[in-house]
Amino acid sequence: MPRRPSLLLADDHPLFLDGVRRLLESKYDVVGTVADGKALITAAQQLRPDIIVVDISMPEMNGLAAAQIIGKTLPTAKFIVLSVHSEQAYVSEAFRVGVRGYVSKRAAAAELLTAIKQLLKISVKTVEFHKTRIMTELDIHTPAGLTRYAIDHGIAAA
Repeated sequence: MPRRPSLLLADDHPLFLDGVRRLLESKYDVVGTVADGKALITAAQQLRPDIIVVDISMPEMNGLAAAQIIGKTLPTAKFIVLSVHSEQAYVSEAFRVGVRGYVSKRAAAAELLTAIKQLLKISVKTVEFHKTRIMTELDIHTPAGLTRYAIDHGIAAA
C-alpha cells in the first residue's frame, strides 16, 4: 500500500480545526495541527509534511507570511489556503508566495478534498478545471479576458 500524503493543519479556531482534521484524516496522514503562524513554522520544520492547509488570519504571524518562510526551507511542501477571505488581494498574495490552491471556508468539504488531491498531481485537466472555476467566479468569459485580468491585478506579467 502506498504511503498516504502527510498533512499539517493551521487554523486559530479549535472547533473548525478539529472538523477539518476529522474530514481529512481518513484519506491523509494528519501529522499535526497548530493555531498560529509561528507554531506553524516550527511544526513544518519538525514534521516536514507533504501538504500544509493554512488559514490566512492567525495570531503571532499570518498564514501567508508563515508559508513564505516555510517555502524557503521546505520547498517540497504544497500549501492550500483555507480562508474566509475571498477578496482578490488575498488570493493574489497567496499565489504570489507560492500557495498551490485557495479554498473558501464557505465551500463544501468536497472542494477542499479536491484541491488537496489535485495539487498533489497537476495535469492539463486540473489546470482547465481551475481555470474554468476562476473564470466563472470572476465572471470572465474568454481566456484572453482571464489573461488581461491576471496582468491588470499583478498575478502575471505582460
